[in-house]
Amino acid sequence: MFQTSWLHSILHDDVPAAAAQVRTCADPLNEGTDNSSASEPAPLTINGTELKALADFLCAAFHQAQTAGAHMSMETPAPVSNTAISFCGFERFAHRWPGVFVGLLHLLFPLVGRAQSFMLEEMELTAKHVLHRTEELRSQVHVQAQDLQRRRISRLYTRYLHPWQEMRRRRMSSACNTSAAASAT
Repeated sequence: MFQTSWLHSILHDDVPAAAAQVRTCADPLNEGTDNSSASEPAPLTINGTELKALADFLCAAFHQAQTAGAHMSMETPAPVSNTAISFCGFERFAHRWPGVFVGLLHLLFPLVGRAQSFMLEEMELTAKHVLHRTEELRSQVHVQAQDLQRRRISRLYTRYLHPWQEMRRRRMSSACNTSAAASAT
């Protein structure tokens, strides 16, 4: 069964507890370190293609999660819309695609594991009235967050989105071949 205790914490305004639980989640997109390694492929240049692929994937995955299993739950069936998803549908998505779900959380909160140390350093610098260094620290945090987000979306694309796109292309190709063969007979 899918564990939603961290989500329950967020919904009940216990954000520190939720953040602690999310930090302890294994990140399948991050092999245990946020540092680049020589064996890691260079991040993709995020030019919109990857973001569109992510949006298409999420739209399809959420729609499938919303429609799949709705008849098996106590949830009142509602007309499926492209703009809404039920909590049960969201849970089904997170259960089916846990790596994507954790990857999305890490995209939203790229520095969740480092936030406390950055905040402490900023508070110390502010107390010492070293405003120039405080701005440098904020700039450094911003750059690190963008770099982590770029690498994580690259990993999402490589591990989930690209294979999904290839599978979709093969299905479309086989469907076209099947319909062409059927019309030829």
